[in-house]
Amino acid sequence: MLGKCIMLGKCIMLRCGFYEMDVTPCLGSDIPGYYIRRPSNGVQDKLYVRAMAIEVDGVCALVMSVDAITLLEETRSKAVEKITAATGVPNELILCSATHSHTAGYVKSSRLGTTRDELYMEMIARKIGDCGILAYQNLVPAKAKYAKSDVYGISFVRNYRMKDGTIRTNPGFQNPDILEPIGTIDPEFPMLFLFDEEDKPMGALTNFALHHDCVQGTKYSADYSGVLAKEMKQSYGENFTTVFLNGACGNINHLDVSRPQSDFYAGDGFCYSGYHIKIGTRLAEEARKMYESAIPFNIDVVSGRAELFPIKKRTAPIELLHEAEELIRTTPYQALKDIDSAESVVAKRANAEDIVTFFGLPEEVPVMIQALRLGDMMLYGTSGEVYVEFGKYTKENSPTQFNMFAELCGGVVSVYIPTPEICASKTAYEGQIPVSALTEECGQIMSDEMLKLAKEIM
Repeated sequence: MLGKCIMLGKCIMLRCGFYEMDVTPCLGSDIPGYYIRRPSNGVQDKLYVRAMAIEVDGVCALVMSVDAITLLEETRSKAVEKITAATGVPNELILCSATHSHTAGYVKSSRLGTTRDELYMEMIARKIGDCGILAYQNLVPAKAKYAKSDVYGISFVRNYRMKDGTIRTNPGFQNPDILEPIGTIDPEFPMLFLFDEEDKPMGALTNFALHHDCVQGTKYSADYSGVLAKEMKQSYGENFTTVFLNGACGNINHLDVSRPQSDFYAGDGFCYSGYHIKIGTRLAEEARKMYESAIPFNIDVVSGRAELFPIKKRTAPIELLHEAEELIRTTPYQALKDIDSAESVVAKRANAEDIVTFFGLPEEVPVMIQALRLGDMMLYGTSGEVYVEFGKYTKENSPTQFNMFAELCGGVVSVYIPTPEICASKTAYEGQIPVSALTEECGQIMSDEMLKLAKEIM
């Protein structure tokens, strides 16, 4: 019988429901992601929150993805509270992740001359909640299939060791001073497909580790995962919903520095030349192949654990704070017009406000630690822009054979989670305070804590 499987004589009923909602902000709101102010003036493609509800014998979990640069704990907790009140699904069974689109709405604290749209902040929290509730209301008998592909050629590490011994982030196209890349990508592209009892495709849960920074400018865009979602609808119907979890990609982007700059940038040197379409289309092609080869997947239990886990803040000399305060006092941000590197005067002025905020953080900062079990699959969720090494480590040491890893799942701060080597570097962007605000061992600590939770729910 569709929607049921027999295990040890017990009848297991699987139900699933999907929903998606438009969360595109009003024009004129600022777009986060860079060190310059970008008031929005158009929509290249709409932004969405997407949800999958999955229930086994009355126990339901929700997996959600929102087109936003990050997911602050204030937003996540408001949405979860609304979902729980309406459905009874508890916090530990709700995983919500931001895609990290650099052309989405302003959901961070106001900074650098930008203004956070408080009405939008309230709206997006309520819509995330509504989307989860409506996915729950759409629960119907279902069955699952699974497939996985390794995808190469669209994701690349962005930290490089230079011939002078320094570590640089995106050191420039065809730079002759590059010695070697630091680390490797995570090519895994898994797909969990869900079908109703008439064998009609309902939607999919998927995961890939690649920065959503392929689109620039002042128009809203969901970036490459939005292209993937559109392509899947074209293949499997307008109601097909693709819930995309961005993997550990703090040090992974789409720029292959061995190729010429013209392969990635338009002639004005600013706008990318449709590269998000190339990536989204490529992933959709792989997804269609996997749809045809997917095998039945057993989901006989739903369980989860989630907690805000305290991580120590990095130590920093008080002189750093004094320098930041002096820079803010003497250099009006509005007088600076351009930025060309993370070491420029503009970037230092832009970071000064975040340095002040960093010194105001408590000595221990709560981060999200989450493990959500869907039968033979474990979903891991945590805070920050996590380096690929920790995503791979967590999946490789998971008690389940099938795994997905999602970053930017809430927590008090949205920062990079780099390796100790990058933290020790004086030149790699992701290792600098304030974009790296937690102790150098935070990535390993967070991974080990997620694995503890996973073992507890097995």
